[in-house]
Amino acid sequence: MVGAQAIYIVDDGGIPALVTEIWEPCGILGAGLYVLVRWLRRVRGIELVTSSPSGE
Repeated sequence: MVGAQAIYIVDDGGIPALVTEIWEPCGILGAGLYVLVRWLRRVRGIELVTSSPSGE
């Protein structure tokens, strides 16, 4: 799979194609999921527990 992806990248436009065609959609999806999780945490009232310095 990795080799096929490397051949696709090299054959189809190199690193600029990798940035625009692969990383951009992944970045948009990642940012969307981050916003969704933050919104769901706020709606459901979920808060992360902070650990005390003493370990208790």
